[in-house]
Amino acid sequence: MIHHTVYFWLKPNLPEAERHAFLEALRMLVLSPNVYSCRVGTPVRPGRDDADATFDFQLAIEFPSAEDYAAYQSAEDNVHTMFVLENQDKWARIRVYDAVSAQG
Repeated sequence: MIHHTVYFWLKPNLPEAERHAFLEALRMLVLSPNVYSCRVGTPVRPGRDDADATFDFQLAIEFPSAEDYAAYQSAEDNVHTMFVLENQDKWARIRVYDAVSAQG
């Protein structure tokens, strides 16, 4: 299983309606045929002292295989491609963490 986690910091002046539309767009990524599961979260506040809670949204997607992950990242995945094209102007910063399930 491939775990794809993305943290989004939205532009500070983004209107509330656009923030809500962004959240809904994140949720729609589950419609990609390459995605096994998709969850969207927000920071825990107040959180732990050693946890970064400065982000606006967290996206956690699981892919069954490296091939599914590669297909999701390609231009052939219309769901992901449209999400990026329609929403990249809303974020100020993103941080991506990818991992494969540990064996053993």
